[in-house]
Amino acid sequence: MTFNDLQAWSAPVNLPTAEGVTELSMPFTARYIATAVPVKSGTVDATATFYLQYN
Repeated sequence: MTFNDLQAWSAPVNLPTAEGVTELSMPFTARYIATAVPVKSGTVDATATFYLQYN
């Protein structure tokens, strides 16, 4: 399954500026286009790639 939907991009996340912070929350949502073949509900293994932009 190819997942390349620009509408799936979430809002920018500000990187923490406090010293010693090692965790970052990057919430996102994902969606898919259903096929014509009926499928049962279940879980899907997925990976997400995050591109960091430094300004």
